[in-house]
Amino acid sequence: MAQEGDLKPSKRTAAPRRLGKRLKAWQPLAAGIIGAIAVIVAAIITTHSGTHPTSASPARSPGTSTSSQPATGVPYGVFTLPANGATNIQVKELLTVRGRAANIPPADHLEVFLEFDGSRRYYAAGNPDTAISLSADGHWSGFISIGEAAPITLWLAVLTPAQAQTMNEQVSYQSAGYPYLPGKPLAQVGFTAT
Repeated sequence: MAQEGDLKPSKRTAAPRRLGKRLKAWQPLAAGIIGAIAVIVAAIITTHSGTHPTSASPARSPGTSTSSQPATGVPYGVFTLPANGATNIQVKELLTVRGRAANIPPADHLEVFLEFDGSRRYYAAGNPDTAISLSADGHWSGFISIGEAAPITLWLAVLTPAQAQTMNEQVSYQSAGYPYLPGKPLAQVGFTAT
């Protein structure tokens, strides 16, 4: 009878060791392929962000306003009113919103959406065909009604004609809020309505 120390590796136990060594040689290549796939998927998601009703809501830091300078040809926008962090905004107020925008394609237009803190519901400022007026010098303005005392984030988005059409056809979301931010987000500003 064989003792424990007398056992020699059989073909069955040696084969997995050889296979393990071969697999280790392929690990860097497999990791590279997986990494490349992840980069491609991230690029696709980033490119199509905000263009489909099931897109995730925009990434943000609460209470910040986007204000980086525009890249050539890339749509860009900022809020200049209300001030970020404002606390002097009253409920039931028809709030004037203003800002600047650049590189907005001629057929596209701007829209402001209101999001009550943490609700993940986005309420349009008004009729997406006329809600925000953009002047030739890049200034825009519009109005939004504040109906609830709460921390609020306003979102400035650019909508293609197809996105505006989809928004107009989704009647149930017009009063209940959209579960996604229609269009491409350009800027945000946070404040508290009292």
